[in-house]
Amino acid sequence: MTTDVIVFFGGIGAILALFAFVIWLLFFTPFVRWCLSACFFGTLAYLTFQLVMLPYKHMTFAANGGKDVRVLPEELLAKADVTLSTEIGPGQGSEQFALTVRATITNNSDRAIESIRIWCRVERLSSGDWEPVSHRFDVLVRPGETSAFSGAVSSYLSGIIKTGFRDLQPPERRFCRLDEVREADQ
Repeated sequence: MTTDVIVFFGGIGAILALFAFVIWLLFFTPFVRWCLSACFFGTLAYLTFQLVMLPYKHMTFAANGGKDVRVLPEELLAKADVTLSTEIGPGQGSEQFALTVRATITNNSDRAIESIRIWCRVERLSSGDWEPVSHRFDVLVRPGETSAFSGAVSSYLSGIIKTGFRDLQPPERRFCRLDEVREADQ
């Protein structure tokens, strides 16, 4: 017998021995019962902890001893009105493009907004693939105020392939939205 055949049958024997050990471990020891018990009681303990902590998750305690209920980011996002306009221009590299945004934001909540994140999805090359990009803008908007801002979401967008052109062309299709709003520290 050659060495290759011995190594081959030795490998198969090792795999069968490992399989037999796993079967013995699962069916002839209390290992499975221990694992299931640990999963069950661990899940139960985690859910109990979450239930006990629920009243304290979304509130802070003010210095005067009263409760100051914190606004959830989703609630603050729902109370912000944003108007966006985007445009594509030349970017950092020869075949890269920049996506810039101009926007106004109106804060209809009772909390000041410190920053926002704009998320965009831009077409990439010609395969119908999309490239996600986002950028956080520092914008201080007090309750009831409207503020305007502009800036680059990304300066490194890939171009798309178009018939009749040698170089990559600017992406034409894009979708942008307000993704996140951060409350200013009080």
